Amino acid sequence: MGIVITCFFYQKTSGHGYFTVTPYSDDEISIDEGFYSVKVSLPKDVNLVNKAMVILHNSHK
Repeated sequence: MGIVITCFFYQKTSGHGYFTVTPYSDDEISIDEGFYSVKVSLPKDVNLVNKAMVILHNSHK
């Protein structure tokens, strides 16, 4: 019962979005060096000022 209440609480008090991680393809930086670009996508209709946290899900494309 506690898990259900906690999940409901997180759904109501947090914003949800997506992220993607891609390696840099710049000529100056080699992919072997481990540098990545992170892109975050959040919906427009979420008021993030009133949210306690933002939960990011991995978007597989």
